[in-house]
Amino acid sequence: MLVTHKIRVRFPVAPLTLYVSFVHLLFVIMLTAFEQIKSDYDYEDAKEIVDHGCQSGVCFKHIYYADTVEFFNKYPDEITSYLVDNFGTDFLANIFADNNAVLDHYINDVVWCYIEMICSQIVDEYESTTCEELSLSYA
Repeated sequence: MLVTHKIRVRFPVAPLTLYVSFVHLLFVIMLTAFEQIKSDYDYEDAKEIVDHGCQSGVCFKHIYYADTVEFFNKYPDEITSYLVDNFGTDFLANIFADNNAVLDHYINDVVWCYIEMICSQIVDEYESTTCEELSLSYA
């Protein structure tokens, strides 16, 4: 006599969820600091940041020390290189001195400066592209 058994195989959802999370994490890790800021803030947000500064609270993804320190720790070389290239090393030394050598305060100010500079680029790029499009449409 031939006995047949039904075997039920269940695949848990967890491996698929982990895979999707891993792919998402890889995508997030692959962003540069510049790309991260561009994805966090659109033109309107960037314009508000340029007009009012990060300290006003419009920089909603980087308000608290925990946010700015985490962002800095993720992209320290890119942030410091950008600021040194644009302002020199004395600029960073002055920020450190202005914050009485309190590391979290220093990092916060460095990140806010970086964000304000990147947002300025976002606004400039958007407005120059818009002006070009308008001039082409009238030609």
